[in-house]
Order: sequence, then C-alpha cells, then structure tokens
Amino acid sequence: MSSLSLWSPRSHYRQTRKGKILQSTSELYLRDDLGMGYTIPSQTSAKRNNVSIQISGSAQKINDVQDLISLLVPTYCSSSREEKIRLVVVDTNVLLHNLDVLEHPSCAISNIVIPQTALLECRHRSFSAYNRTMDLLRSSVAKDSDGTGSSNKRCVIFFPDCHHIATQLPPSQEKKTVNDDNDARIRQVAMFFGESLVGSGVEVTLLTDDKNCRALALKDQRLSQENEEEDETTKLLFMSNTVREHISILEKENGDLSLSDFVAQFSSASGEEVERMQYYPAHLPLQELSLGVKSGKFYQGYVRAVTGQYDKCYVTVKQGEERVAVNIIGLSDMNRSVDGDLVAIELHPVSQWLGANEKEEENTHKSS
Repeated sequence: MSSLSLWSPRSHYRQTRKGKILQSTSELYLRDDLGMGYTIPSQTSAKRNNVSIQISGSAQKINDVQDLISLLVPTYCSSSREEKIRLVVVDTNVLLHNLDVLEHPSCAISNIVIPQTALLECRHRSFSAYNRTMDLLRSSVAKDSDGTGSSNKRCVIFFPDCHHIATQLPPSQEKKTVNDDNDARIRQVAMFFGESLVGSGVEVTLLTDDKNCRALALKDQRLSQENEEEDETTKLLFMSNTVREHISILEKENGDLSLSDFVAQFSSASGEEVERMQYYPAHLPLQELSLGVKSGKFYQGYVRAVTGQYDKCYVTVKQGEERVAVNIIGLSDMNRSVDGDLVAIELHPVSQWLGANEKEEENTHKSS
C-alpha cells in the first residue's frame, strides 16, 4: 500500500435535465501516521457520598504493535488453563444486532476493533445503536483518578480505516455497490491487524453474520498466499466467524459463560435472496381481479366469519337477482382473509362442492 498517494481526487460526470454536463470532484486525503488506531480512555473519579462517575478523556493514539499488545486484555481459558488474547474486528451487522453481546458485563469479548466504515454505516442506519457504540468506545481502558489501579476488563479501539493508507483498496478492487465496498474495507482492516500481529500470539477474528463476507475473507487470504502448504489453516492471518460461532467457542473454553441467549437471531446474505416457505398462495394483481369480476370468473363479496370456527367462513355473492352464501372451508382457501374484508373468490369444481360436507363430517368423526 505504500505506492498509494496520500492525495487521491476522484471525479465523475453527470447530466442535468437541461442537458448540461457537470463534473463532481471529491478529494480524499490519506495519512500514514494513524498507527494502530485510537482509544478513548475514561477515568474513575470519586464524588461526595461515595458516588463514583466515569469521565472520558481525550483520544489516545496507539503508535505501534507493542503499544497495542500492552493494551489488550487476556482472557483465561479454563479448559487449557492458560490465557489467550483475542482481537475481534466487528462488522456493521454486529453493531446493529448484537450490541448486547459486546456490552455484556462479563466482558467475554474483551478486545474489540470498531472500523470507521462500520461506525459510519451504523450511524446511518440506527442512531440509537450508534450512541450505544460510542458509549462502548468510552468504556475501555479505565483507570483510577490518581493514575493507579487495575485497568478495565475491556479494550475498545477505534480504527480510522477511511483515512489510513494501509487499509485503502486499490482502484482495481473497488466494488460496484456501496455495501460491497464497505464490506471489503472492513475485511481490509482485519487483514491489516492480522499481518501486524503475526507471531505475537494474538488471534485476530473478523466477526460478521454476512455469509458472503466470510467467504470472501477466506478467499482473499488464499489469494494472498503464494506458497501454500498442506496445513493451510495455520497460515490464515485472521479467522472469520459469526457471533454465535464465536460465543460457542468462548463458552467451551469457559464453562461459567452463558451468552447464547443474548445472540440475536439474525443472518445476512447480501446479494442473495433468502428462501422462505410460502404458507399461502399469493394475491392476484388488482387489474386481473377487476377483469375476472367483470367477466364472471370471480365473485365479489364480504367475508363473514363463522362463530367458533377459525377455519371456516362464507361470502354472500350475487347470482342474477338472488344472493347465494358460498362457504369457504380451510385456511388455504381463506388466504389470510378476516371478517369484513372485501374479497374476490373463484368457485371450485362441482365435484368438490358435493364432497365438502362429507369430508367435514369425516374429519369430525376422526377427531372424536
């Protein structure tokens, strides 16, 4: 990334309604002195009546890897009886849906990196989640007012990837959509920390519920490895897990943890349609319904419920000068209609008319 310029202007043209061509230019200034990110330390100061409050200080820069390792909080693994240091880079969907896990008082996820891209996207989509994330940033590296005492159990780092020269995407790797571009930037942050912490004993994990993002993270690492050996998993710079997978790993290492109930039931599949089971047939378009009513194929009327039976109703329709009540039996034929709805119905074949009462009697005999 050292070949990139610290000043990169980008221009694009657009045409107005009157036919004029306008040129829009945006300038991005990159920096090579941002280090490994920033922390917002808070200090505990005592007030009267023994009431303590937290006071946030100014942002402190993490100069190099040694400063970063000195700030990271190790966690004790009861299964292997040793301490491990994990650094988690969070995606936007984690900030939006799983802040309860990050904020948990147990501090199971003790070392968190919040990229600027994820923070800006979180602010754009949910301002309440953004405020909670800012409170999470202020909760790290707390010390007593006299400068002594133990540090906090959590270390939260803000990483300005939008202006950091080491995490910029080359023009050839820029994505077509904004969402894909943001995901690529967050993966680049995880790659940066993975390359910086090689051989230090710190495990770097990209935490995301996006299936495509996890697959692309693995693909990017494979492409960056020129000489692959048989044991490829040991050469990964960082792991990519869902929140539930990461929590299950922590619970296996520490039996006292119980965080599975705090994980949100959320999955993101960007670019893919999620298959859902359809329980009812789709409603017809309004134009097709109007043509069917005029041609006599459909009959129009109001739904009237039958007392004590949730799966049966009737619709009174006109047949010439007479009014006929048409029974509708079964949730599938009711198709989500409720009492008082104006609906259009299509009659079943005559063979099903004659057998409706008989089938209903058989069902009542079977249930009794």
